[in-house]
Amino acid sequence: MMIRIPGREDIDMRRVFVHAGGTLLERELKAAETRHVDTGCLVSMQASVEFDIEMVGGITSARFGSRR
Repeated sequence: MMIRIPGREDIDMRRVFVHAGGTLLERELKAAETRHVDTGCLVSMQASVEFDIEMVGGITSARFGSRR
């Protein structure tokens, strides 16, 4: 699930508390840099980041998940 949380530019009200588990890494992308990330592992990103979602695997993975 992806949720856009808008902020107001005229006041600093752009704070959000997010709960995430596991190891958290912050990455600063260079211009035109590409990263491949599982959608379940992404916690947040800036609005300037462009993204595309691709299906990996076949219909079996899409229907039943990758864990059997």
